[in-house]
Amino acid sequence: MLLSDTQFRRCSEFFLLIIVAMACAAMPESTHAQAALTSISITPTSTSIPVGITQQFKATGTYSDGSHQDLTATANWTALPPGIATIIGGLATGVTQGRATIQASSGGQSSSTPLVVTPLQLSISVTPPVVPMVNGKPASPVTIGVSLNDCDNADLTTSGYSIAITGAGLTPSAPSYGKCTITSSVAIDPSAGPGQYLVVLRDGNTNVGTAEFAIPDSTAGPIPPGLAPEVDVMWEVMSQDNCSDVFGKRVAQSLYCIQLKIGNNSGHPIQIAGIGFTNKLKELVSLGSPQVTIANSSYASTRAILLQSQTWSNRNLIANSIQAAGLIMGGFVPFYSGSGKSSPNAKLHFLTATSIVSGVALTAFNLIVPDPTIPQLKSLDDESFRDNMIIPNNLHVQTVIFVEKQALTIALRELRMEVQTAAANAAANVVSDTNSPAYQASQGLSQSWSQIQTTFDHTIKNSTRPGFNKKSSNPLLVKLALGNVVIVGDEIEYLQRVQIQSNPSTAGALPLSSKPASLTFGDQLVAQPSSPQTLTITNAGSSALTSLKFQPSGANASDFGVPADKNTCTSTLAAAATCTVEVIFTPDPTKGVPAARAATLDVSFTPGSAPLAIPLTGNAKTTPPAVVFSEASLSFGTQKAGSGQSTAKLTIVNLTSSAFTNLAIPVPVGANATDFATPPDNKCTTPPAAGENCSVTWTFKPAAGVSGPRSGTVTVSYQLTGAAAPQTQVITLSGVAN
Repeated sequence: MLLSDTQFRRCSEFFLLIIVAMACAAMPESTHAQAALTSISITPTSTSIPVGITQQFKATGTYSDGSHQDLTATANWTALPPGIATIIGGLATGVTQGRATIQASSGGQSSSTPLVVTPLQLSISVTPPVVPMVNGKPASPVTIGVSLNDCDNADLTTSGYSIAITGAGLTPSAPSYGKCTITSSVAIDPSAGPGQYLVVLRDGNTNVGTAEFAIPDSTAGPIPPGLAPEVDVMWEVMSQDNCSDVFGKRVAQSLYCIQLKIGNNSGHPIQIAGIGFTNKLKELVSLGSPQVTIANSSYASTRAILLQSQTWSNRNLIANSIQAAGLIMGGFVPFYSGSGKSSPNAKLHFLTATSIVSGVALTAFNLIVPDPTIPQLKSLDDESFRDNMIIPNNLHVQTVIFVEKQALTIALRELRMEVQTAAANAAANVVSDTNSPAYQASQGLSQSWSQIQTTFDHTIKNSTRPGFNKKSSNPLLVKLALGNVVIVGDEIEYLQRVQIQSNPSTAGALPLSSKPASLTFGDQLVAQPSSPQTLTITNAGSSALTSLKFQPSGANASDFGVPADKNTCTSTLAAAATCTVEVIFTPDPTKGVPAARAATLDVSFTPGSAPLAIPLTGNAKTTPPAVVFSEASLSFGTQKAGSGQSTAKLTIVNLTSSAFTNLAIPVPVGANATDFATPPDNKCTTPPAAGENCSVTWTFKPAAGVSGPRSGTVTVSYQLTGAAAPQTQVITLSGVAN
């Protein structure tokens, strides 16, 4: 049975009255004593520690003659309620997230101080998130990295964390522990099937973090000529009650919850930057922009709504009041001497009452009224859409996005007017023959409008003032008002069902063009072939091209190859047709390492005088990269030109045994580089020490008057100890201006 807010408040007040009565019953009628030890103080006061970390407390006694003595070793230490922290000899250890009261007692005196135990702020990632295929088999191994955000107050070298992976054919190595990082290498058996795999970070039997990576289908290939690629979408608006049960009442009141299934059959993995909806609004025709796109609410803002509701919920206010009552009662303990006619054991009784309030009463309350925000936060983390989601080819994902209710008010009003107008026209269409189909249709539409008019009113009011209107919205009307789904990926816009729109590329006067215009392979072990990268060749001319040939040229031409069995560009390419070719980078070990390798892939054709030149670059290495970058690309989502802005953070992890040097993070370059501000929050002014990390944050603020996709790149350079030349990592920056 669910309680109303009034019933819940009355029950809570009665519960608090019981606690106050228990405290008052333990108070003696009078206390007075003269003892050598007059008080105890504990330092530090009101501190916090992460789970698994220790904090040394000190107890100091004050005596009647004004002297002081360290009582840390002899005092009786307790941590209440049990299970949140343990304490021995003043050394407290965080056990689980929560708030505990640390108490020291000696010679009839005691003192207490609060201790907040917070979860370790860990982030887990897998590199690469999509395992590349080499000769039809997944490349092995992949690296799992766990980094600790609060590196100053914790040490992972003594932790009991372990790493597990779901699925067969994947074997993680024993973790390597640093002060702020945990790394593991996952060996992938060639027989491992395609799909999404989950990496789980465990603390004993408790899961504390997860990350996903994908193994694509080895049989996936380019879309055959003449067959359009598909990105299929199915979606539905959740009811407000369903959304409230899964993600919380405040989220359901402020946002529409929308479930999507996205299937990728495009022939290659896709990376999704954002999901939104587009519709035409008649009210905006006079302004020249009737087409409106509504973007999804970010994960961070949705989580903030949920956390805010947790802070000010009736349930948590009562739980915090019980904790506060225990702390206040503990503060009065030093004033009870333990003597008195009516209660010679007054202090002991009062300590017992304090323990009951802080421990048993709080535990009982948590059992009766558990915090619903904890499972709601887990549902949000597990099901909601995150930026830069990657969907491998031939796979589908299911996710949930959130849209602001007030952003849909105008569209709902227009939809209501259209239905009302159609119903009015039908009612005015008087037909003498009551048995005719026209008469039956007009009557049916008129009756339908009278039935859904109230539903329309409730849905519009729920959108106009979502926090004050108690009536739920109708999911079908919301779906009709939203319009079409728009899924924005890296340089590609995927519209609902099957349509794919690409940004046109320019190739000068040549009829032949390539996408991408160049290939960068990054670091690659000498004598080892890299994962293949695909070029899509397009004939933008009006006539067919023949005799297509692909030939690397330049000083390092022998380092790059085009496998014949991966070349779908035959001798003839029809007008407006496309074909694909794969390029592999295999550094020659005789040319010296580490070193950058560059060449050009010349694509010759007939008729044509000059070939199409495609730059190829890569770095030859003798050992795997020892510096890990959390992202290869940063997406800033959609921002309003001239006023909107967003940020994205890059973390650099040093997995070497010593510090590296010459870390340089230059300003962005590219056609839209000015939209990406020089990092205002740069923690990487100096390279991180061995086993540690640093972060740098960029800001995306598109200039007024621009629209569409915006991009730039940043080439981060650094030099490992003993290396002859610096290494580089290209970070791609992307966003959308509207």
